[in-house]
Amino acid sequence: IISALEERGYKTQNLATDTGMWRKTNAKIKMLEWLEEFGNEIEVIIANNDQMALGAIEALGEMGYLDDTSTVIPVVGVDGLEPAVAAIKEGKMLGTVFNNADKQARAIFTKGYYLATKNEPKVISSTSYHGKYLRTPYEIIQRNSKNQ
Repeated sequence: IISALEERGYKTQNLATDTGMWRKTNAKIKMLEWLEEFGNEIEVIIANNDQMALGAIEALGEMGYLDDTSTVIPVVGVDGLEPAVAAIKEGKMLGTVFNNADKQARAIFTKGYYLATKNEPKVISSTSYHGKYLRTPYEIIQRNSKNQ
């Protein structure tokens, strides 16, 4: 995501990177440490899944960042989990992306069918075919989006 932001002209400075092992509690503990260390230098939190984003939000809440609108730190995650969507609706989280398992399953089934019948389609559902890979686009979920 850092590369994508920089390619679009955003200047970034990575204050810290660590793993939360995909767990909310681990991410909360790490975020509390970073809030103590970096404080107002933190401008955005990018989590590789919604559980870690939710942990970061809990830490922000504990430290008073959710009570004071002058200290809002946007948080984004990945997965489109229901608690994350709820946090977005409540204004505690900026957004997430949903990796649609139903669309992925349909694409895999369709691709398998066409491989078994030796009949290759040009397009499979809403995915695109690149060499040997199927790509199913993420669906952006943010406040007031149609996916909420």
